[in-house]
Amino acid sequence: MFDNISITGITSLDKYPNSKCEKYYKQCLDDIMLCIPDEKPDIECINEVNAKICIEDYSVLNTILGPKLFITGKKNIKIIYTADNCQQSLHSAHWSIPFCEFVLLKDLCYDECKDIIESIFIGLENICVRHFEKNIIDISLLFIICPKLYNFSYCQDCRNYCNNNPNKYYQDIEEYIYREDKAYGGNASHDFYDSKWNKHYK
Repeated sequence: MFDNISITGITSLDKYPNSKCEKYYKQCLDDIMLCIPDEKPDIECINEVNAKICIEDYSVLNTILGPKLFITGKKNIKIIYTADNCQQSLHSAHWSIPFCEFVLLKDLCYDECKDIIESIFIGLENICVRHFEKNIIDISLLFIICPKLYNFSYCQDCRNYCNNNPNKYYQDIEEYIYREDKAYGGNASHDFYDSKWNKHYK
């Protein structure tokens, strides 16, 4: 019954960030019960389910277990279905569901976490329609939260990676310089010295 449902919105693998540190990635599985609005007809069958997860804000909390990245956002879900009526007409329904999640920033001190988050990527891995009735749909969303840090030196895993992959290390620095130049119109200052590799960047 569910094999004919078109699933759209899954994040393709080439869209994920090229981040060497997966230590702070977090997998999430959410079960969601959706109710068709009263003004819409009942469901005969579901044609398509689309989902997109968007981050609206984040902050770093100081907790007894260590700093936690606290994330808020919306799960935007759309279904297209065939109505249970004589016309068997196509209808759609939309939901925007607030959510919050957290990621424990292991092995970091709270004071180190100021402005350490460069970006947060959320990849949607799977949408599963578990059950539906005339006006109710039960779905599950499997997604992964991928924070990217500005400064990799705080993370032992990242330092080990840089030791073993110096070419990738320099590529990250060059990407950082490019972003800074773009942000400041080519006038950014890059006067820092990498004592590990005896290289000076301007």
